[in-house]
Amino acid sequence: MIKAFRLALLVLCIGVTATPVPIRAPDLIENAKMNFLVGNWNCTEMVRGRARPSRETYRWTPDGHWLIMDEVAPPFDRYRNTTYLMEVRYTYDAGRRKWIELTSDNTGYYGLSYATPWSNDRLVTRDALNKDRQLTQDVLVRVNDTKITDTFTGITFKMKPDTVACVKM
Repeated sequence: MIKAFRLALLVLCIGVTATPVPIRAPDLIENAKMNFLVGNWNCTEMVRGRARPSRETYRWTPDGHWLIMDEVAPPFDRYRNTTYLMEVRYTYDAGRRKWIELTSDNTGYYGLSYATPWSNDRLVTRDALNKDRQLTQDVLVRVNDTKITDTFTGITFKMKPDTVACVKM
């Protein structure tokens, strides 16, 4: 009886074990366009008239569905006196032909954005929802395989464009 129960439990466990979802061809093509980002980047952003350094690290999840960017910026000035941590997750939705971007940081910020596929070495992302309800546009530019720029501008409010320049390590 116990052997039969264990066998039934084993069969049940095998039957409900998650199997990886294969990545479809359109996803692979778009994902390949992001591969140059994988690795470590030293970045600089002008904040209040001073250069603020940060480090960005890009990596794929083991299943290849998400590209994750982690940013770490050390304490900078009296307004930002703790280490800043941000995570951005990118995935491609072939059905909608859009990149999906999920952002969160250690200040409580969160956001959901969409981008059309890469065009002319640019990935243009627009917010769909974020904590502040102040929507932005983000233009990531592949200058070359070792240099990128990322410029943020306001959509629903006026702001001076903010550009982060990064060099691959």
